[in-house]
Amino acid sequence: MTGLNFLLRDSLLVASVNNFAIVDYQPDKAGTDGYSDLGFRKVYTPGLSTINRYNVDGSFDGIFISAGLGDANITVASGLTLGPDGLVYINDQGANSVKKYDVSGNFQGYFLNGTTPDTPEEVVIGQDGTNDYSLYVSSLTGDGVKRYDFETGTLLDHIAFIPGTSTPLSAALMEFDRDGNLYIGGVFSTNQVIKYNPDTKLAETFIASDIAQLIPSGIAFDKVGNLYNGTFSGPTFGLPPTTIAQYSPTGQRLDVNFVDNSSNELDISSRVRLFDLNDDGATEFYVSNFGGSSIMKYLGPDTNTPGASEGAYISDSISGGSLSNPGGLISIPGEAGTKINFTPIQSDGNLGSLTYKIGNTSTVSLDQQVPNLTNALFDNLIGFYRLANAQGAVIDINDANGNGSIEDLLNPGDIGYASSALGQYKTDVLLRLGAEGDTNKNTSAAQFGDVLINGGEYYAPFVIANGGNLLEPGDTLAEGIAKFLDINSQNTAATVDNFWTHEVAYFSFGVANPDGVEHLRSYGNNVFGFEDLPGNLGVSDFDFNDAVFQIIFA
Repeated sequence: MTGLNFLLRDSLLVASVNNFAIVDYQPDKAGTDGYSDLGFRKVYTPGLSTINRYNVDGSFDGIFISAGLGDANITVASGLTLGPDGLVYINDQGANSVKKYDVSGNFQGYFLNGTTPDTPEEVVIGQDGTNDYSLYVSSLTGDGVKRYDFETGTLLDHIAFIPGTSTPLSAALMEFDRDGNLYIGGVFSTNQVIKYNPDTKLAETFIASDIAQLIPSGIAFDKVGNLYNGTFSGPTFGLPPTTIAQYSPTGQRLDVNFVDNSSNELDISSRVRLFDLNDDGATEFYVSNFGGSSIMKYLGPDTNTPGASEGAYISDSISGGSLSNPGGLISIPGEAGTKINFTPIQSDGNLGSLTYKIGNTSTVSLDQQVPNLTNALFDNLIGFYRLANAQGAVIDINDANGNGSIEDLLNPGDIGYASSALGQYKTDVLLRLGAEGDTNKNTSAAQFGDVLINGGEYYAPFVIANGGNLLEPGDTLAEGIAKFLDINSQNTAATVDNFWTHEVAYFSFGVANPDGVEHLRSYGNNVFGFEDLPGNLGVSDFDFNDAVFQIIFA
């Protein structure tokens, strides 16, 4: 059987630090008894940490990276993040390094080898106003936050001091808001949250010490811009109980904690995350419970009882495996279970580009079980359009260049590319996926039927984010494409104000996209995934799991 399959198996990666203490901070001992000039002494034991993989139901799915002291190991685990290239980037505190792994856990080398800020705690990747990516690493022991060019590793900036002072910055957690600003938790020497603008390189205090958490750790933003912040304190350290505070988009602390932890089930929070792992359009709140060696789950901010505890989501007793002192926590797209027997053509110079050349006439069908696994909040239309060559050119069927010919070629990025490309989509290879969590609206195998694709033709995939919103009861998916071309034939980019509802098409060639950002990534095994959030507004989660597909031609 041949098949057009949309495959997704999300995974959670959790850093099992397996070290209760990383540093001892005693400024009165600065420069003596093994303490640094700033009063830090490293107390961890290297070689004990692992990165664990868990299924979305919380069950243990094996060791992603095993314990050890080799290059491929993480000697002391900390922060981790998913890069726009589909690789996982992980701080190694014991080696002052950032290491790279594919989504199967295979070591792919170093991003920084022994040259990170001292005792790297968190790693994040974001874009500036020119859509260039930067990688940021925070230092737990007074070396601030360093920013590196994602492509070259060149140091671009160093946030070395607490804003307005000459006090070295000890930084823990970092997160981006929807506008692309970076928020940094300052700890030890002062407790505050700092806001950094990647374009102006200006750092300023956003949450002052008088309203900040004690040892602020873990930062997350909801859809409207409210900030949630944990605290690396708790009874185990002889400190006040752990809470999760909430702040307005302007930095004002709200009167009620998001999680008050009245039951004391939280004991030192090292990370906080908002995920939609139930594929129902509602985010849940997850906390790395460092002292309790578990991942706790709470109802999200868009529920009737925000912050209500749902208990332990991951722990040894309910999940299996071994989790000790959890740190970094991310969600990544899973691996495909089936290998395919054709070769996609990757166009030179376009990281996210993808072209299929059909060797022989093939019948394509849809696996019924797989589409309902796609993890997309938006209601997306996904299809394939015919190309004139392997480099992504399409025939200018609308005479966009005005020369009177409809046989010229338009390359990705040319004016009129979107309307000509979508005017040449394969009408019977079109699916609706996501539907804002309503899997009943997903295209079924019966609706898809069997499709004939002629040999010798080139095709590339596209996604219309929010395209399903255009469908009225009884409309065909083809009518959705037609409506999109009527209202946004120029494929105008989304803005901060309208990205939740604005319909926009993204192609497998980054230069063809209105935000100029790649929206397609490879996960290995010839599995590819689209990202439906705009990449230039600071709102994208860059998970590339909003339409993950695998094509099989036998």
